[in-house]
Amino acid sequence: MLMMLFIPMAWVVYVTTDSSIRLAGNSLVIRFPKNPEFNRELRRITGGHVLFDYRLGGYRMDADELEHSTVRESLRGFARRHGLSFQGEACVRAGAFLTVNAVERVRAEIKAIEDMLRSTRSIGLSTRGEDVETYRDQLGGRRRDLYSMRAWPRLSSRPAGCGLVTPGSLIRIRYPDGEEGAVVVSAVDLDGYERVSPFTELGQVLTSASVGQHHEFKGGLLRAVRVVAVDD
Repeated sequence: MLMMLFIPMAWVVYVTTDSSIRLAGNSLVIRFPKNPEFNRELRRITGGHVLFDYRLGGYRMDADELEHSTVRESLRGFARRHGLSFQGEACVRAGAFLTVNAVERVRAEIKAIEDMLRSTRSIGLSTRGEDVETYRDQLGGRRRDLYSMRAWPRLSSRPAGCGLVTPGSLIRIRYPDGEEGAVVVSAVDLDGYERVSPFTELGQVLTSASVGQHHEFKGGLLRAVRVVAVDD
């Protein structure tokens, strides 16, 4: 006699082998293999503004949330840590892509970081007065982030109208006195460029900034900056 086995729907759990972030209409879909730790982290960094959508096969959130710099950077960090790829238009909306020119700057920063790590092996203080081990940990973390970002989509040039700061981009900033300057966010000096360290408040602001963004500082010599352009 033929017997049929019925599985209650409550027992069915969607498991995907895909690891990607993509757009579906005006929803951002975040897909990764079933992992309770990832679930908790994603809900935490998005403030719980995600819902698992069985039809789409991943967590769904309103793509307009990407207009907020903190949301963009949180999702980019999540993708770096867990190897998720940005696909299609999602990479532009999230500022998670590299242009051909930016790739060369990222490569140059990785090489300079590796050179710095080889030259700072002794225990003591770095040239910036920091504990060497702390400084090496910062550089190592930055290198891991850069390697992860090198796997993001590569575009021949910056899409028209995209004013988001992306890895390796040139950022033109304006100071309160009207003076302007072009900088890159880099953990180490790069020949031919003025840089801002990602370990400083300004560097953290610029990493997730967009054209027109204004930031005021609570202390120190620098009072405020405005991002006026982002170039390849």
